[in-house]
Amino acid sequence: MLQFGIKNYEEFKELFVRECIREGKEVREKKNKVLLATWLNVASKDFRCITSETGLYSEVLSRLLNPVSKDIILEMGTFQSSMYRTDEWKGVCEDGDLEKIRYVRKDTGKVFKMKPGKFFRHILEDQGVARILPEQAKVLMCETFANAWRTYRLQVSDINLHINGDFERIYSSCYTGSTGSCMSDEGHWVFFRDAMHAKAAYITKGDDDSILARCVLYTNVYDDEGEHYVLAERPYAKEDKWRNVLIQKLIAGKHIDGYKKLSASCHDADAFESVTGEDWSGKEFYTRVDLEYDDIISYQDTFKWYNSSERTAANFSGFNHNYTLDRTDKYLDYDEGEWSDYHVYNVAEEDAVWSDIYGTYLDKSRDDVIYDPDLEDWIVDDGNSNEFWLYSHQMGRRYLPQYVEWVDELEDYLPTNIVEWSSRYCEYIPKNAEDFQGFCWSEYLQETLKERECTYSELLQDYFPDDMEEEMMSLEDGKMVAS
Repeated sequence: MLQFGIKNYEEFKELFVRECIREGKEVREKKNKVLLATWLNVASKDFRCITSETGLYSEVLSRLLNPVSKDIILEMGTFQSSMYRTDEWKGVCEDGDLEKIRYVRKDTGKVFKMKPGKFFRHILEDQGVARILPEQAKVLMCETFANAWRTYRLQVSDINLHINGDFERIYSSCYTGSTGSCMSDEGHWVFFRDAMHAKAAYITKGDDDSILARCVLYTNVYDDEGEHYVLAERPYAKEDKWRNVLIQKLIAGKHIDGYKKLSASCHDADAFESVTGEDWSGKEFYTRVDLEYDDIISYQDTFKWYNSSERTAANFSGFNHNYTLDRTDKYLDYDEGEWSDYHVYNVAEEDAVWSDIYGTYLDKSRDDVIYDPDLEDWIVDDGNSNEFWLYSHQMGRRYLPQYVEWVDELEDYLPTNIVEWSSRYCEYIPKNAEDFQGFCWSEYLQETLKERECTYSELLQDYFPDDMEEEMMSLEDGKMVAS
């Protein structure tokens, strides 16, 4: 590592390693992969002082020796190489094609179109820069230029960006056509209007009011450090190309800080990327959601986990939640599922698992809830060492201290859900006397008693405490007189 100017492994990790949680396990992933490939490439050794992929792109542009070539990035207008040049149209296609660059072949004078990424690769090769870059870097350079070209084209095209509160419009197939959204025409759009801090974002072309692509903007998102963001949800469109156009429009207008990756599905709650290209996968976000019982909800791709008492939803399952919003039910129903004394909320029925150790339901959708094969039970992996757990001989298993009580009569621990406090004995006793030796049930008193401190009346067929012997005898006399 010293030959690359890196002092130690910690500095290497800061540049090229990301630690994150995947399926409840801590894993390490590579980051800045293109930068790493460039560092390892012998021909690219002059780039080793660069510490970001964005910086790498900027440095490559500065090394394009022909000043006219630079103009295509700085002004997005003129370009010429040994083979090609742009004309008075400055790369803009006559037919309005946003995905191509218009150019002229010098040897024939004929006009052609080329994809911007391929066009920029030609620039790299013509200037000789391509020879000192690894393939990964060249691909990144071409993709970055292609996005820059699209942003430029959007600024001079007749594609119109709209940002407003018209959620009904973006969820109406009359305007959007078929986009594959399960929420279209279902009336769920009022959720965004009434419960969330959000805006509708969509694009149209010219005077046509048909929506080419649309998405929801979350306008009040924050992280654990209190930083606030505006994030674009996964866009829907008639054609995939318009999804990218919408995002590029939002970035160009500086309306958002990040967006859901276009490759993400409705299950990828954390698949975000910043407008500068930083990978935000695994980043934890929160937003305020104001929902009441029986309010209309809409299927959520991102903020799925909702805590009704905090009025907050998050994009990760480990958040303390009592409702999941990734469902097509139209109304919020807090009463469904199973109540958890541990989580202090209703767990969705499909996620509720009973734990004998905790004496309540746990939420298996959370990353910290796991099944322990040694204990043969569901537990919360909260870092508690087994040495702090208490063993119940009566139950034949271990429990966390907060979920058991000491029963003097049994000289053993019992789970809290099967014991109760006795004001008579000032100690805990079993709720059900029949389940444990040494206890009996008094029908007269309607409570559990210690058998060794009781007298059984054959006549009354009931147990009485020893200090109630006179009252017991009186009841017996009354019964004999009555008979």
